[in-house]
Amino acid sequence: MRRGVLLCLASLVGLVLSSCNRPAGVSDVSVSTSVAGTLTAEAVVAPPTSTVGQAPSTGTVTGRICYPAEGIPPMTLYLESTLSGTATEVAIAQGQGTFSVDLPPDSYIVYAWRPGFEIGGAYTPAVGCGLTTACTDHSLLPVAVAAGATVTGVDVCDWYGGPGSIPLPPGVVPTATTAPMASPVQPTNTGTAPGGISGSFTYPGSVPVVVVLAFNLDTPYWWWVGTASGQTWYEFDEIPPGRYQVVGYATSGLEASYGNGSAVTITPGQTTEGIDLTDWRAAGTYRAKPGEIHYP
Repeated sequence: MRRGVLLCLASLVGLVLSSCNRPAGVSDVSVSTSVAGTLTAEAVVAPPTSTVGQAPSTGTVTGRICYPAEGIPPMTLYLESTLSGTATEVAIAQGQGTFSVDLPPDSYIVYAWRPGFEIGGAYTPAVGCGLTTACTDHSLLPVAVAAGATVTGVDVCDWYGGPGSIPLPPGVVPTATTAPMASPVQPTNTGTAPGGISGSFTYPGSVPVVVVLAFNLDTPYWWWVGTASGQTWYEFDEIPPGRYQVVGYATSGLEASYGNGSAVTITPGQTTEGIDLTDWRAAGTYRAKPGEIHYP
């Protein structure tokens, strides 16, 4: 026991002597720093972790916005899933001629509506066809979107389909003000095949923007289409058979009717052609343009 105490005292004396024999200029702080540095040097440093890039989860759809008049008015663009029926809405501002939208992988139809759902346009086979009189397919063209890919050329430029050719967005219930291109409501299916009307314009000077209406002479219903400045033709399709009066209303204030107001007969499954509007007269000559129809 006594020997152990003596050994401990000897060790303490050795430490004191060591401190006393430390070279000049070496302080306790230096020793502490040296020890800390040694510990740091011997610490195990974890290697940096590498960041692995994640695969993109969306694709992109781009295209042009067109309108059958001078300038692009405000409207809403809809990209509707053909699988779920849900739609992505994109506000198109005045004068905006292009769009770019990121979407989850899916198949979409792409269309647009002016406020109030009075006139709509879409991306259809007629766009790629050139939108001439020979381009009669106004069905909406599905667009396949894949993750990480960009689909270009989805141009919403077909504003010339017949009544009901552009679907109303999900959740919008057809009413007297939202029934596309017909008023007061779209007639129910009569069980007979629809027909159509087509014709051309002859105008004193360059052809202005024109709204053409087909008034059913035996019912309160009517249909309308809008044309662009300089456009020399118009066409209705998907109209129930019957007797109609066709009247064109130009932005200049003039109006014209086929055969000075004569009845045009539509037969099931047929397009009545040659219903040309050539004799333009002062406003008020024919029945008034409905107030809810605005020029494109």
